[in-house]
Amino acid sequence: MTRFLPFGTPPIHHYLSSSSPNKQPAWALVTGSSGGIGEALAHELACVYGFNVIIHGRNEGKLEKVREEILRKCKEVGKDKVEVKIIVADTVNAHVCRELCGIM
Repeated sequence: MTRFLPFGTPPIHHYLSSSSPNKQPAWALVTGSSGGIGEALAHELACVYGFNVIIHGRNEGKLEKVREEILRKCKEVGKDKVEVKIIVADTVNAHVCRELCGIM
């Protein structure tokens, strides 16, 4: 079943908050973040919205490069307190997916 947001609903960035009510930094888990849309999303969440991010993928080398790039870009825009953690795993396994969901 497709669900649509009602007319006049604020844009998605209205709901994004980089800190929770108790002022602790928010964390976002981005799967497939070693490239493409996942990498772009991780960059935006960290460098635009100030989220700490957990980046996920199967290639540790690529993830390390993405981590370094996110931290560099965040520092350039004044978000130098952002943290980036790496999880290397293959989500083809349902057990791994459950574990990833459980860390949040």
